[in-house]
Amino acid sequence: GSNDPNAPRYTTGCILHVTGIPASTKSASLRSLFEKFGLIRFVEFTEGNDAAFVRYREPAPVAAATAAPAMTVGNSGPGSRP
Repeated sequence: GSNDPNAPRYTTGCILHVTGIPASTKSASLRSLFEKFGLIRFVEFTEGNDAAFVRYREPAPVAAATAAPAMTVGNSGPGSRP
């Protein structure tokens, strides 16, 4: 740990690792899906990848998202656009 008083401070437990993301998923769709659990600071996701990191402002949304049943991005079937 750094003793630098100007170093950024992060609350632990605020990052959700999401896997199994379909290649056609758009970043905005992913954000929309997970923001229902709480306020998001940022989503680290490159379209076409099958994983992302969602950083919330506090840990509670991570617990809620983890406890939720498996989710599907969008509400359409294969080959559809979000």
